[in-house]
Amino acid sequence: MDGVVRDILGRQLEAWLTRVVVRGRPSVVALAFGQGALLAAVDSAEVVLGVLAQHADRLRGRQLTVLVLADGNEELPARLGALEATLPAGVAVHLVPGGPARLPVAVKAAGAAGTPLLSYLDGTGATDPAVLAAGAAGRPGELLLVTDTNFPGVTDTDLPSVTDTDRPGAASAPVVPASAMPASTGPVHAPPASAVPASAVPASAVPASAAPGSAPPVPGPPTSDVPASTAPGSAPPVPGPPRSDVPASTAPGSALPAPGPPARVSGSVQASLVRAGFPLATQVDLVPIDGSSARRLVLGTGHDRSLEAFKDILWTVDEDAGIRYRDPADPAQHLLHIAADPEPGPLCRELLAELARTGPRTVTELRRHALTATPYRSIDVRRALTEMLTSGAATRDPEHGRLGGNVVITVARRP
Repeated sequence: MDGVVRDILGRQLEAWLTRVVVRGRPSVVALAFGQGALLAAVDSAEVVLGVLAQHADRLRGRQLTVLVLADGNEELPARLGALEATLPAGVAVHLVPGGPARLPVAVKAAGAAGTPLLSYLDGTGATDPAVLAAGAAGRPGELLLVTDTNFPGVTDTDLPSVTDTDRPGAASAPVVPASAMPASTGPVHAPPASAVPASAVPASAVPASAAPGSAPPVPGPPTSDVPASTAPGSAPPVPGPPRSDVPASTAPGSALPAPGPPARVSGSVQASLVRAGFPLATQVDLVPIDGSSARRLVLGTGHDRSLEAFKDILWTVDEDAGIRYRDPADPAQHLLHIAADPEPGPLCRELLAELARTGPRTVTELRRHALTATPYRSIDVRRALTEMLTSGAATRDPEHGRLGGNVVITVARRP
């Protein structure tokens, strides 16, 4: 399970870098882990630094700050020190004591409110509204979150029995071995946002190996767009769509329609991300076939490309990784086998249910619904619609021609 999550994190970071690096703007990656998640913090931070090391040539001359928020001992800085040494001078790593609750202060001090920000949250406090709002404060902001499946507002029934013979296991992203750091290594304590201007120290000036207690400022661009009256520890102002469960949608076929989650997920982590300021959000449960506890993986973003990349990553996870996917809002709690071409049956049922709830929808709208409200990709919608139309479960207008985005799909009337 943990290996699968780290694999997805590493590959999502690669997709994010592809968009961010070409812009040449200072950027921030923030990793925050709740109490008791030291092992996850070490392994996930290693994956992130390993990915950055692989892209060292592309990052030269760029300014990138990596914040690692976790409570732990000397193991974390010791294992990350060697990896930091392989990174370009413009990439700075800072270890900040504390968990997700410290994220608002840390990203403000790093100047992330006006720069590209990728956040990864795991453990206690990860779903706090102020923490999610801090993750949405980037320009743009993107957030990947892992939490338990018993989030208030979503009731999971008992898992269906799994009878396949897939062996447990997980595909993990490459991790570069870390050697011992100098004895003087220690965590860097992030100062209050008001203590030192975030732009006072160059990104390369404060390595993660700074002495404990030195309290250097976290580097980054000025935070002029954050009002001075904002109290340290509070969530920065979050721009974006209205803070409601269902933001106004744009016209069908537009580049980025941003409807909120449907009513069936209004109490979920996905809806919390929409309220926090992420125009697009999606969630999926990772269910181990060995019967261990499932975990919920949630993405919040403002870019279609990022959402599509996330779904592509999900369905290219190793089929022998020992997990199945599950739609958190599926009343039947069907388990979905990982495959390049997933079984369209559950998606057909969900699209028919959506059409019954809302009335006729265009193909474009159904693609967006699949992206945000199900574990499926938009490319899976065509196969599902073809099956629905062939079986007579749905009709289309116009009746003939290419199944383009403007074609309207309707549930077939039954006698």
